Amino acid sequence: MAVRLYVLVARQARRAVVFRRGPSKQVLLLSWDLEREVVRKGDTRVAARSPRLVDFLHA
Repeated sequence: MAVRLYVLVARQARRAVVFRRGPSKQVLLLSWDLEREVVRKGDTRVAARSPRLVDFLHA
């Protein structure tokens, strides 16, 4: 299975969340600071769904 990347860019901040899926159902979450050009590693999860189907709620 190929590695897939999904990126969600914030509207009001210079940040993005990167979902790196693969080689299996594991998804690595990354925080990307677009202003400083820094990427930080987050959690690794096992996901059955594509990140495109995830709903993000406004807190």
